[in-house]
Amino acid sequence: MAVSSLRIFSDSLALHIELNVWLPDNVSGEKAIPVLYLLHGLTDDHNGYLLHSPLMKYVNEMPVAVVMPQVHRSYYTDMKQGGKYWTFVSQELPQKLKQWYRISDKPEDTFVAGLSMGGYAALKWALCYPHKIKAAWALSPAVDITDMRKRMPEREEEFQWIFGSISEFETSENNLFHLLRQTADNVTLPAMKQYCGRQDYLYEDNKRFQELAEAKWGNYEFYESDGEHDWDFWYPNFEHVFSEIKQYLHH
Repeated sequence: MAVSSLRIFSDSLALHIELNVWLPDNVSGEKAIPVLYLLHGLTDDHNGYLLHSPLMKYVNEMPVAVVMPQVHRSYYTDMKQGGKYWTFVSQELPQKLKQWYRISDKPEDTFVAGLSMGGYAALKWALCYPHKIKAAWALSPAVDITDMRKRMPEREEEFQWIFGSISEFETSENNLFHLLRQTADNVTLPAMKQYCGRQDYLYEDNKRFQELAEAKWGNYEFYESDGEHDWDFWYPNFEHVFSEIKQYLHH
């Protein structure tokens, strides 16, 4: 196992950005390396997962590269007033990694997982680019931005910078409910598993998304259990995520 901590220049962002790339030992030859994009939450950064070492021990058992990009508080969007973080993460970064590390860009080798803000981005990735990934996992995702804006008026200025006005947001690619409703019936979406704790402040939002997803998303599963918006809930569920990725890779 090797961890590369990188500071690279992003053309999309027009600035230098940091990320971590976890490379497996057990991949040899010229074969492209499968990849998991592991997306951090709102108050964390690209180092967050590495600091939770019990979690990373499971990663070390998989023949997969794990990419952990820094996106600050951007919600992985092309911000209305700010950087094009979505373009960077979903388009520019995979191409750079393919060149530098032999990391695969094939859909059958590409997985996305994240928690909270990162869980939102995992769902968005699956809906925006269903032909580019095999499976995605969203833990305690921030699925309903409109409802969050109503509940958190103190953050409205930040939401404006990221998403624009509520009317602009409603029909944009940043609205997961809109994306899912607009998905054509003949589009095959990647496998998706969504997790949320019953005591999580985002639980009701997640249940609303579950109702729509179960009607529209063929390969979708929702899991709930007692738990809050914290690592006590995320740890055991990430173990399930990594176990499932291993199964995908061994098929």
